[in-house]
Amino acid sequence: MAKDYEQKINICPKCGFIYTLNPFNEELLANRYKNLSKFEFDSSYEFVEEDESYKKRCFRQYNFIKNTIGNINSIFEVGSASGYNLSLYKKSGINVFGIEPSKNNVISSQKKYGIELFNGMFSEYKKKLFCKDRYELIFLSHVLEHIINPFEFISELTEINSRYMFIEVPTLDYKFCDEPFGMFAEEHVNYFTLNSIRKLMKKAGYDIIDASIHFCLDADIPAGYPCISTLWGKSNLHYKYSLTSEMSPVSTSRELLMKYIEKSIEKDKQVNKIIDGIKNEMVAIWGTGHHTSRLLGMTNLKNKNITCFYDSDSRKKGFEYFGKKIKPFEPIEYNNEKIIISTFVAQKAIEKILVENGVENYIKLY
Repeated sequence: MAKDYEQKINICPKCGFIYTLNPFNEELLANRYKNLSKFEFDSSYEFVEEDESYKKRCFRQYNFIKNTIGNINSIFEVGSASGYNLSLYKKSGINVFGIEPSKNNVISSQKKYGIELFNGMFSEYKKKLFCKDRYELIFLSHVLEHIINPFEFISELTEINSRYMFIEVPTLDYKFCDEPFGMFAEEHVNYFTLNSIRKLMKKAGYDIIDASIHFCLDADIPAGYPCISTLWGKSNLHYKYSLTSEMSPVSTSRELLMKYIEKSIEKDKQVNKIIDGIKNEMVAIWGTGHHTSRLLGMTNLKNKNITCFYDSDSRKKGFEYFGKKIKPFEPIEYNNEKIIISTFVAQKAIEKILVENGVENYIKLY
């Protein structure tokens, strides 16, 4: 997305909203979501099962909605991925529709679940198909943190929303530090707390009906968890159950943000110590995501004798990263360089591959 990028995290002095001050423009972000999203099948269109953690998340959200508001007639989802989530509602006889930037995911949705999706970004949907069809529930799961102007986005969705809106986002409330600075992914534009999303939705004309924080301790996704599931209703309607209209946060957004940064700095010292312990030996780095980008920018990793970069994502093959070509790991070509596993999320999976191929010369950072 860029050769050099210094992400700047800002906080509004008036309302405490935390956001990226210098996000990538919408065109660059759209290109990322269209071409490097999590495809549910490979290039030969051989479908595979969705990740179990994703299935659990969909079921958890489904039950949260059903147990809170009961039955609904229609749902509109932004960022529908493979269509698996919408398939849960379709089975219940609910009218479903969604938009999805990845063409492959749109194909998957049609072939696996018989669900038609609009292929593109929400801005493209507005220009081409946006109409006054109204949906009882708007569904946003891990979407709003990627939106440059969340208030405008919610306001536009409100035009096709007759009643409810479900939103799940990563939260800095009770954020534990697993991967240092892992919350600050380059795709994330907004960083929410329950208090800040409440202020946003109140301004957009919604009352909170229910909210629940999920720690998801079995999922190694530092940028995505803990997360907060929230259910909102239009302010001009009346609800059987709702939370009180005003709540005072235990900690301010600034306090939560600074605590997370302090914890990240402390844990980062351990990572720096490991990297500084690498002397003149040749090293190969497995991982070319934002984790590696951060290490190259904030540690001495860039000064090491790097021979190559490995990545399991075949779509990255041949791209240049830090002056060297990205390639898949091939045991037959391995020259006994010390391999640095540069990822928190996939560390266990990569270590398993190395052990199975008899590679002992590797370094874990966590």
